[in-house]
Amino acid sequence: MGTLSRLRDFTADRDAVPPVPISAEGIDDELDQIITESNAQDVRLDTAEAITHIPTDATVAATDTHILVADGTDFDNVAVSGDATLSNTGVLTIANDAIDSQHYVDGSIDNAHIADDAINSEHYADGSIDNAHLASDSVDSDNYVDGSIDNAHLAANSVDSDNYVDGSIDSIHIGDDQIVTAKILDGDVTLAKIVDATATNKVMGRVATGSGDWEEVTLETTLSSTDEAIPTSKAVRDDIVSLVNDVGGFHAIADDQSFPNTNPDPDDGAGTVVSIANAGGLVVDGSGVSTTGRTLGASTVTINGIPATYQSTTIADSLGMHVISTVTLNTYNYHKIIAKEGDTNIVATNIANVNTVAGISANVTTVAGISANTTTVAGISGNVTTVAGIASDVTAVAADASDIGVVAADGADIGAVAAKATEIGRLGTADAVADLALLGIPAVITDMDLLGATGVIDDMETVSNAIANVNLTGGSIANVNTVGAAIADVNRYAEEYTIGGSAPGSPDEGDLWYDEGSDLLNVYSASSWSPVSSATSGITDLHQDATPQLGEDLDVVTFDIVSTANRPITITPNGSGDVILDGLKYPQADGDAGQFLKTNGSAQLSFETIQGGDLSTEGSAFANYNTITDDATTTTASTKNMFLMGMISVADTKTWTIAGNGVLTII
Repeated sequence: MGTLSRLRDFTADRDAVPPVPISAEGIDDELDQIITESNAQDVRLDTAEAITHIPTDATVAATDTHILVADGTDFDNVAVSGDATLSNTGVLTIANDAIDSQHYVDGSIDNAHIADDAINSEHYADGSIDNAHLASDSVDSDNYVDGSIDNAHLAANSVDSDNYVDGSIDSIHIGDDQIVTAKILDGDVTLAKIVDATATNKVMGRVATGSGDWEEVTLETTLSSTDEAIPTSKAVRDDIVSLVNDVGGFHAIADDQSFPNTNPDPDDGAGTVVSIANAGGLVVDGSGVSTTGRTLGASTVTINGIPATYQSTTIADSLGMHVISTVTLNTYNYHKIIAKEGDTNIVATNIANVNTVAGISANVTTVAGISANTTTVAGISGNVTTVAGIASDVTAVAADASDIGVVAADGADIGAVAAKATEIGRLGTADAVADLALLGIPAVITDMDLLGATGVIDDMETVSNAIANVNLTGGSIANVNTVGAAIADVNRYAEEYTIGGSAPGSPDEGDLWYDEGSDLLNVYSASSWSPVSSATSGITDLHQDATPQLGEDLDVVTFDIVSTANRPITITPNGSGDVILDGLKYPQADGDAGQFLKTNGSAQLSFETIQGGDLSTEGSAFANYNTITDDATTTTASTKNMFLMGMISVADTKTWTIAGNGVLTII
């Protein structure tokens, strides 16, 4: 066997005291030397040597990755164990964490063999890190020993807010007069920092007789005349409410449907005036109470004490109203009606005429006493207008009032004369005046007195208030004349037809009454009111006709013919008539059990019995059950052949009974 040279005597290293550590690098170099020399010298075990050293018991086997190891006598086949493994290609692998400090040669570990971030404080010798080994900005607060930094180690202006511990700066460390406004955080100055927080009714302020600086000022809960205190908001409000209550509150709304949801009184009490700009539509009952007003939230508003003039009426459009609040929510008392702005404007525009009428109030009263005559005059307003055009002549006639009485006896003739305005104009002549003097007789005076009656004055006022309607009527005088000619029919209609919430009194047979409460038209017959129905005016529903007939084809449009309450829909022709649906005539009688409907190809259907030759399954499939899942009975008949096909299974514990006197065949 050849001899291999050794780079190092590991035996001597092992036996040295203390043992010399073997480095991984040294082992690696030694193995490289052995492999290199063995290849260079072609060292081999010759046959004789092999035979001499291999065990003679023939137990050596070529086990994978094993090596031959001598024990002083012979070789044996053993596995490599311990901190290294050997592959069958000769690669030796040292286990992880198998080489420690005793295996390294002093100074053999350099930067190339140290992993990044592998050295920590445990690897440094005490005092081994000096300034030369410290990187710039590498020492922070974690590296200082508590209390080791004194003034000598601090640079000027080197300590800022980041270096202070929260709460570490107390009053001892703050110089006098050092905190200015800019240093105070917004919102951080509390009342407790300004005044005595335990003081009652105190605020910061300036008063006229004070020092001129901000100081504690008394907070008053009631108003007073002092300049040394400040009132609370409640004190100001209470004083305002008191003043408003003294003069009365005021709240304006648009209409009777816009009352406030809460009491408009500032103190939730009584006395605030609510002004309704337009109370039109407000319904007043017979006792002077209205409940048709509403709040903005749709609650009912009650108004009490409305005077008799407006009771059982509906307030006209554009009339305003003042009401006064009470302590009860949504309940008010009537105060006054506010005139329409248009009417007020008319009065203001014609105030001269109003003043003139006021100056002749005695004459107006006289005319009110002859209302019947005034009504008559109103009926000949055209003639009155004509006379007004010759006022100067009438004045001349008035000078001969005694003669007018005579003329009054010829009233019909005077009416005819009134149509002759031109001729009447001639009445102003001396001769005419002499004739008109006859109007002054006592009888004429009596007639004129009738114009002063109260009813006539009221009629004249009514005409004046509705002058627009009068003018409109004048423009349609032909229609008025038509109505006048048929006034009896108009009066009859007014008497026979009534609209209201309650039945009219003293009706006649055939009178009509539309009940606003139930929205029904009623007829008076047989001493009672009855809703108009088919008995009086024809049918209102189809079911009221006992024998209805169609006059034309019935078109269902987009609807269906349906029944209610699960009722059947029956179509039954009379006698020999057919039931024809979509052109197909149905049988007129029922068939036998088991039969089917069959067409003859000419739209006639009939009931027929299924025959063997008639059975067709084109496009269909014959099917029967293959599993019986519950107790079942199949009844056969002697007159029929019954069959089933395929495997049929019966569920466990279930029974299938074949009954009857026929035959059931399972194919």
